[in-house]
Amino acid sequence: MASIVSHMEKAVPDIRLSVATVLLVVLHLVGVIGLHSTEYSYWFERIAWVNMLISFVVVAAMYRSWPGLQLIFAGTALILGMASEVIGVQYGWLYGDYHYEGIAGPWVLGVPLVIGLNWVLLSICSGTLVAALFHHTLARVVAATMLMVGIDVLLEHFAIAHHLWVWEHSGIPPLMNYVTWAAVAFVLQCLYVALWRDQGNKVAIIYLLVLTAFLLADRLWDHEHIHIGSVRIPQHLISFDYGVYSIV
Repeated sequence: MASIVSHMEKAVPDIRLSVATVLLVVLHLVGVIGLHSTEYSYWFERIAWVNMLISFVVVAAMYRSWPGLQLIFAGTALILGMASEVIGVQYGWLYGDYHYEGIAGPWVLGVPLVIGLNWVLLSICSGTLVAALFHHTLARVVAATMLMVGIDVLLEHFAIAHHLWVWEHSGIPPLMNYVTWAAVAFVLQCLYVALWRDQGNKVAIIYLLVLTAFLLADRLWDHEHIHIGSVRIPQHLISFDYGVYSIV
C-alpha cells in the first residue's frame, strides 16, 4: 500500500506537468493561427492579454506554495515593472515615447496590469532557466538579464505588428528602450537570486521555450504569405503547380 501511495504522489506532478505543457502549447498554437486569420485576427489581437494572464496562472500554479520571500519578490517585480512602465507612458522617460492600445483588463495610469504580471512571469521564468545552466551568481544575473532583453526584442515586433502598443515618432522602439529593459531586468534578477528559493519549476522553462517559438513563428509568418481560406500561409511553404496550390 505504501508503494502505491508513493507512486501516486510521484505521478501527480508528472500529470500536472503534462497538462500544463499541453495547455501552453495549444494556447500559443491557436493564438498564432488566430492572429493570422483574415477573419478573426482583430479579435485575437484584442484577447492577446488573456494568453499572458493564463500563462502566468499556469506557471504560478505549478508551485506547491509561495513562501514569504517569493511573495516579496513577486510583489516587488510587479511594482517595479509597473512603476517603470507608468513613468515611461506618462512622461516618455526610461523606455522612450510610447503608449498602450489594444490590451484589455484593468489599467493603472495608462499601463495594463497584465504588463506588470508579465514582468513577474518573465523574471521568474528567465531566472529559473538560467539557474539550471549556471551556478555562479553574477553569471546567472547577467545571463538572465540578456535573456529577458532578447525576449523583449521579439515582443516588440509582436506588439507593434498586432497593435498592442505604439511607439511615437518613428514607430519603432529606440535604443533606450532596450537599455532600460536591461537595467530593470538586472535589478529583478539580483532580487531573484537573493529571494527566490524554488528553482525547479519545469513549466517555467517550458513556457519560455513555447513563448519564444510563438514569437518567432509570428514573426516568420509576417513575411511573404498568401491566403488560403481565412488563414495566411507563408509563401515559402507553398508551391504552385499547373494552377493548383499545394503545401510543400
